[in-house]
Amino acid sequence: MENLSGLALGWFSRLEAHSIDNYNQLSTAFLKHYSLFIQHSATNADLWTLAQEPTETLRSYIEKFRAIISRITVLDEAAVLALRNGLWHESPFREELMKYKPQTLEDALHRAITFIEIEEDKAAFSKKHTSTKKSSSKDKEPDEYYEPRQLYD
Repeated sequence: MENLSGLALGWFSRLEAHSIDNYNQLSTAFLKHYSLFIQHSATNADLWTLAQEPTETLRSYIEKFRAIISRITVLDEAAVLALRNGLWHESPFREELMKYKPQTLEDALHRAITFIEIEEDKAAFSKKHTSTKKSSSKDKEPDEYYEPRQLYD
């Protein structure tokens, strides 16, 4: 137990005295305690059910896709199809993948970077334009109010 440190050492030191008789009991107790922190393997189903939400950024979707793809073994062709399948139906990147089929998953993910940059650039300019538009409308002086004259006979 001289190799334990940090949280594991704290956990071990809190075990009831003489409650562990062998290594198997120790490893079982350890796994029971820390099983929540063990990352479970992904499946092909996780890959095929992943879907980009209508308001989700391409960057966010690609990050989730990469997290799944890094934990499974799948052919590039199937991975690219799953990537395209999960993209929002109005995504320009989805259209790109349909028009110009990538040869590898690496190629598809490399192209995604360009579309992410475009999406983020548009969002930044849109935000900048919106704030400029609001500030310019505040700078204008309000039109003077003229009360219509009432004519009496």
